[in-house]
Amino acid sequence: MKDTDDITATTLRDARAAVDKLAAALTSSHPQEHHRAVQAFKQALAELGELLAGPEEAAARNILATAFRVARDYGLSVAADSNPAPRTVIDLWALGDALKGFPDESLPPDLRALLLDALDALSEFDTERVRCMLRDNWRIPERELDELLRKLG
Repeated sequence: MKDTDDITATTLRDARAAVDKLAAALTSSHPQEHHRAVQAFKQALAELGELLAGPEEAAARNILATAFRVARDYGLSVAADSNPAPRTVIDLWALGDALKGFPDESLPPDLRALLLDALDALSEFDTERVRCMLRDNWRIPERELDELLRKLG
C-alpha cells in the first residue's frame, strides 16, 4: 500500500509541476520552453485522468481545474498575438488534441465546463490551420504533412 501511495503522491506532484511549467511558459518567449511544457502537460493529463476514480480524486480535480484554466489562458494569449511563432501554434494544436482526447464524460460538471472553455480557446489552432502554416511557412509538401503531424502531436 505504501508503494501505491508513493506512486500516487509522485504522480500528483509531477502533474502539478507540469501545470506550473505550462503556466510559466506563458511568460517565456522561447518556443522550445513552450514545447517542453506542452509535452509534460500532455503526460500529466493522462495520469490525472487515471486518478479521478481513486482515493486522490479531490487532489486530481484541483490540479485538473488549474490545468484547464492554464490551457485556456495559453490559447487566448497566443490567439491575441498577431504573429505567433509556428512552433507555438503547433504546440497549441497538440495541447488541444490532448484535451480533446480527455474523457470528459467522467468529469463532474464544473470540470467539464472548464475543459470546454479550454477547448473553445484552443479551437482556433485546429489541424487545418497547422497544415496551412506548415505548408506555407515551412514549405512542407502536402504528401509529408500527415506523417509530420503524427510525429508532432
